[in-house]
Amino acid sequence: MNRKREVDRLSTVFDLKIGKALSLPRSVLARVMFTYDRNQMKKEFKILDNKMNADISNKIRSWLMENVDSYDDICDLYAIEMDADHFAKAMNY
Repeated sequence: MNRKREVDRLSTVFDLKIGKALSLPRSVLARVMFTYDRNQMKKEFKILDNKMNADISNKIRSWLMENVDSYDDICDLYAIEMDADHFAKAMNY
């Protein structure tokens, strides 16, 4: 039986490991807050590490906006971790 999940609002925090997806020399780990609101048709990513370089932080947010299509990508995370270098839509390196 296939059940479709309906989510109006979602706010969650997860850890993102990313490197190759951004053509970085080595992977970085970022704590990310994701906020979704269906009624406002809005999704937002915020990098919670204030010590991270602003350029890298902006690249991570841009990558997430382009590669995470819906809340389903976030809700299905295992142990609230995402490895962007193995994310199916980003294997273009």
